Amino acid sequence: MAVRRTGRGAERGEAKRLVGKTIEKVEQSASRLELVFSDGSSCEVRVEDGDLLLHVPETDPSGPTLRQREYLRFIQKYIDEYRVAPSESRIQAHFFVSGPSVHQMIVMLEKRGFIERTPGVARSIRFADPSIRW
Repeated sequence: MAVRRTGRGAERGEAKRLVGKTIEKVEQSASRLELVFSDGSSCEVRVEDGDLLLHVPETDPSGPTLRQREYLRFIQKYIDEYRVAPSESRIQAHFFVSGPSVHQMIVMLEKRGFIERTPGVARSIRFADPSIRW
């Protein structure tokens, strides 16, 4: 049985590492197995015309990147624990990055519509859609 890859990196035979991913859900049928990870990504293995196919779908371009999700999860956990948004210096200390890097990420998250802030007010980060849990 031949193995073919479909999706991102298939033509280059690119390997995918799943280090640090947590499987949230497994769906299977007679010819298909799908792994759904806690970060929203997934992969699917299926049999088609006698071939075993591994499909890694493209990420949703409207959704956050992996790094953006890490920031969103940290902000969510911080707000859950302290009932106030983290300061940019607290985010900087958590991720071991520079102050300008944190500010750039916060501006990007706001620009992409994941968070909102009140100009001139410290710790004013809030989620644009509070029903979404990161």
